[in-house]
Amino acid sequence: MLKLKKIIETILIFIITMLGICFLFSLFSFFQKNINVEDIISRTGLYFLYTIGYGSLEKDTMIQNILAIIGIVALALMSTYLTINLFWRLDDVKLKKEFIVDKKSNLIFEFLNKGRTICDMKAIFMINKENYVEDKEQKEYYIPIVFKKSKWKLTVNLEDAFWYKAISNLYLNPSHKLYCMYSFVDTKNGQGSIKVEEIKKEHLKNISLEYFTKPIQLSNFSCCSSNKVKIETLENQEYLYHFPKNANPKDFAMVFLNYNYHVENFQKYNENSYFKFTLLSKKEMTITLQIKGENGCFEKDYLVTDKLITYELALKDITIPLDKIKEICFTIFKEKNSFDNTFIVKEMILNRKN
Repeated sequence: MLKLKKIIETILIFIITMLGICFLFSLFSFFQKNINVEDIISRTGLYFLYTIGYGSLEKDTMIQNILAIIGIVALALMSTYLTINLFWRLDDVKLKKEFIVDKKSNLIFEFLNKGRTICDMKAIFMINKENYVEDKEQKEYYIPIVFKKSKWKLTVNLEDAFWYKAISNLYLNPSHKLYCMYSFVDTKNGQGSIKVEEIKKEHLKNISLEYFTKPIQLSNFSCCSSNKVKIETLENQEYLYHFPKNANPKDFAMVFLNYNYHVENFQKYNENSYFKFTLLSKKEMTITLQIKGENGCFEKDYLVTDKLITYELALKDITIPLDKIKEICFTIFKEKNSFDNTFIVKEMILNRKN
């Protein structure tokens, strides 16, 4: 029914447009005193019939040639448009422009198939940076078949690195855009169709900028050490280390974290972002915070006592760019700590001040 409506609308637009053009030519003939005022309507009809291939014009060679060209081009455009709307499935499959985020941080897309069954449907999401899309900035999904008048409910998780970056960029980087290119094949005639839709932040429901600037809890610390130095994990985020008597001054025990978190939002607000962590030690000791990047290492010593103290380290004071950080280490060097000890590292958070 929708296609029939479009066909009728297209034909009516064509007829009205062509009648308007022919009427203008009739007025031209009237002002040239070639016809009388009462002949304008009949001449318009004659011109219209000629443009669609009927009749002939006498003594109007110039008008005849112009109308012939207009008629050929207009009919070709109309027939092409009608062919597309009659046989192609472009308008049958739509991406619903309301993307909902549920309580589990899942972003839900819905592709609606309003026509007959389609197959081999693909949806490729692309991050566009200043009119350029890299291969690594794409995510592809596939469904083998979508039945007649049904939908494909595609669920993705915002904690996925691609989606976190893609959606946060809609809020944080106006020059970055997100597109969905989806394609499918008509199971009846084997014809393929493809469309591209832009996803805007206005289409996102139940989510806001605050989601992408919430604190990130850094966890999953591990232990390592040099030579015969021992370090082990106890309960409640406690660590016990032991230096042997023959330890070298450069020997160390370390609690470290492989850093692979989403940082675009904090990088954007670098001036107001910071690392927050809490330290405590059974005996007074010196812990060296090491932030290691691709081409360097930032170090800062902290004197730790038996009082639980929370520290803040501003990103602007760190010499390693946030997106280049590979490891965060709390290191105990033998030359600064000659005794065995138990210490605590907890509540390591990346946060932003409003």
